[in-house]
Amino acid sequence: MLAFLLGPTLKTYVDQRREISSLQEKVAEQRADVAAMEKEKALWGDKTYVEQQARQRLKFVKVGEKPYTIVDLDEATPAKADPVAEAASRSPWYGQVWESVKVADDPLIPAR
Repeated sequence: MLAFLLGPTLKTYVDQRREISSLQEKVAEQRADVAAMEKEKALWGDKTYVEQQARQRLKFVKVGEKPYTIVDLDEATPAKADPVAEAASRSPWYGQVWESVKVADDPLIPAR
């Protein structure tokens, strides 16, 4: 009789302890995220870091500097003509849609 009365209460207690544990883990993860974001915020407060990011991400240069962009093209294999791109250059949008449907249906064109 005692087990019958205490069983559901014990199960509820164990379930709640498990939920508390998972929520504590979640809070710890969120605190780590907040710490990382605060660190990044501090970095963005530094003028040299902002300049570095503008140069890297946005390709900004100072007055008088010459920007260079290196493009690595594999010239050993020529680029294959894309049938959808070719259709897009010579037809209206509905023609482009129809051409893409035809290309998708064609088993002879290799999948990308």
